[in-house]
Amino acid sequence: MNSQSKKTVLREVGLYFLKLGSTGFGGPLAVVAQMEQDLGDQWIPKKDFSQVFSAIKTMPGPLAFQMAVFLAYRRGESVNAPRVSAILAAIAFILPSMTLMIVLAMNRST
Repeated sequence: MNSQSKKTVLREVGLYFLKLGSTGFGGPLAVVAQMEQDLGDQWIPKKDFSQVFSAIKTMPGPLAFQMAVFLAYRRGESVNAPRVSAILAAIAFILPSMTLMIVLAMNRST
């Protein structure tokens, strides 16, 4: 097991994907490119990143979201908490967009 604690890794995952979810504009390819720039060779080797990205592109569903969940899962494996890490990333990545949509919907209805 890595010397980092579970709490530290989960905080790192949550904060990174909350920030990316808040500032990641330009479409899914731009967001995935940002993930590769920020996390490549830190959380996952760049060669593996490219292979996983190729596989995820063939699957139905939101590209950037799937990549975020996968990267968080892999990061969580280092502290034996892959599922918790993946769920945390999913929530943190979606939360800013969801909050903005709720606020805009509330303003529209009044």
